[in-house]
Amino acid sequence: MTSSHLDLAVMEMLNVKPVTSKLDLCEGNPITKSGKRIQMQRMICITILPSLVLLGLSGSIAVQTGLEYVRAVELLSIIRQSVEQGELIKNLQDERDLSALYVSLLGDENKDILVQQYPVTDATLVGLTFWPELDTPSAAYKTRMKFLNHLNRHRYQLDSLYPVYHANANVHEEISFYSDIITLLIRWLYQMATEVGSGEVWKRLVASIELTTAKQHLGIERALGGLFFAQGGFENPEEYTLYIKHQDIANSSIYSAMRYYHLVEDLFDESLMFNNSVFANIQSMRYIITEKAFEPRDPDLETGHWWIGNMSVEINTIAQIQRTLAMGMLDSLTERQHKDGVSLAGESMVVFIVLLLFPIIINSVYGLTTQLQSYSFVLAQKTKALNKEKKRGEWLLHRMLPRTVAEQLRRQEPVAPEVYKDVSVFFSDIVGFTEISSTSSPIQVVIMLNNLYRTFDDRIEKYDVYKVETIGDAYMVASGVPERNEGRHSSEIATMALDLLDVISQLEIPHMPEQTFRVRIGIHTGAVVSGIVGAKMPRYCLFGDTVSIASRMESLGRPSRVHISQPTYDALTETGGFVMKQREEKVLQVREASEPE
Repeated sequence: MTSSHLDLAVMEMLNVKPVTSKLDLCEGNPITKSGKRIQMQRMICITILPSLVLLGLSGSIAVQTGLEYVRAVELLSIIRQSVEQGELIKNLQDERDLSALYVSLLGDENKDILVQQYPVTDATLVGLTFWPELDTPSAAYKTRMKFLNHLNRHRYQLDSLYPVYHANANVHEEISFYSDIITLLIRWLYQMATEVGSGEVWKRLVASIELTTAKQHLGIERALGGLFFAQGGFENPEEYTLYIKHQDIANSSIYSAMRYYHLVEDLFDESLMFNNSVFANIQSMRYIITEKAFEPRDPDLETGHWWIGNMSVEINTIAQIQRTLAMGMLDSLTERQHKDGVSLAGESMVVFIVLLLFPIIINSVYGLTTQLQSYSFVLAQKTKALNKEKKRGEWLLHRMLPRTVAEQLRRQEPVAPEVYKDVSVFFSDIVGFTEISSTSSPIQVVIMLNNLYRTFDDRIEKYDVYKVETIGDAYMVASGVPERNEGRHSSEIATMALDLLDVISQLEIPHMPEQTFRVRIGIHTGAVVSGIVGAKMPRYCLFGDTVSIASRMESLGRPSRVHISQPTYDALTETGGFVMKQREEKVLQVREASEPE
């Protein structure tokens, strides 16, 4: 006995009516070993699925939390590197201004102050945890040690580079040497800011970089202002223009920092309260430099020192604001890192618990399923049959009905018949199909029709047509249904028919090499009524004389020709672009002569 017969026999013996189930996920054949195995596999799969979903969700959250933790660590590293680079930039700015002060002959006693600055800069440079890749081809910036050697070389040659009586151009060269280095470092800081992305940390970092830029230009302003007082004015308009340029850029950078992060303005206001007299002195001396840039005046070393001292207070104030921003960023990221670490530990614990419970759940389900199989075998076969029938109905519904009609049926809405006043219907069949079938095995016939109509199905996708059905070797297509196409149906069907004739003339019969297909094609244009026929396996059908006439046009047509009716001829004539010839012989006589069967 087969498994199905065995199921029915046991049911009759136990006087149990077959029970069908609406759920087909856990059904199987509980009589045979293979059926039990399949049912067991399904039950385990159903149990595994939510466990896997839970594991996936927990794992996904854990991975996301881990990525956020790693990102927090990366951001923390970036901020720390930025703080270190900012400290290096500040020391380089101080060294630049002191070196420019020494070169400008404000006093050789400034050499001692400059020399004291060298180890401060070196200590910051050596203490860097990371040396950046600067955007320059020069080999002097490739490593930390090469850069330090480059810097020391310039320091040692400072007196030999410039004569005892330093020219004004030497000050600009000295400023340019350090400013080029600082500009490269600031450019690297902006590149690091792009890696942060966006958000509160990014705003703070960009504001800090803007303040670094402001210090860069304030330092140059400090050096040029000191030169102004030391030599009693600017020697040429270019020096004055350069002074104003750096002053404007510094002010613009400070304003940008305030716009990026509101706390900067508050910190500036607070600093202004404690250093009000210093800022007032700076403004008064800036006024002197601006209004008396080219008036003759005596060199004033004392005022130059006073200017440099006040400007240093302003620059140090900006540096202190930077440190405040940096500490805020570091505290925020450290707290974020801690929270992400705690969340990561919690999510990891959840994943561990799920993995621990996973085998317990599977084992419990296995035992329960084994017990249920001993009581539920009478339901297995009928439920499987119901499931198979349901799937078959869904498959047929989606392949035999238009999308709109299928959706209506899915929603259990009634599908009313619909009248189409103007459509074109296409029929075709294989010439000599009976003879070919008589000399072929059933499998060969199936393969032959499958290859042919797969080719047809692929070709008709290029046109605005709808495949109604295939019956044996008959192939029915319509244009203008279920979607109306405003008079294009006749040309779409005619073009498709010519295309199919061309394709089929090159298509060989699979089991008859070097023998190609020949088909008869008939087309008629007219009105039809569409509707859904059937409930268990509904079909979308067309009714009316148009369908019958199109079928007769095909059956009375000639092989490898497209036989059209007068309405189709009129529609194609109106469209244009087709060559048509009227049949002069009687149709019945032609059919009898060409097809004696």
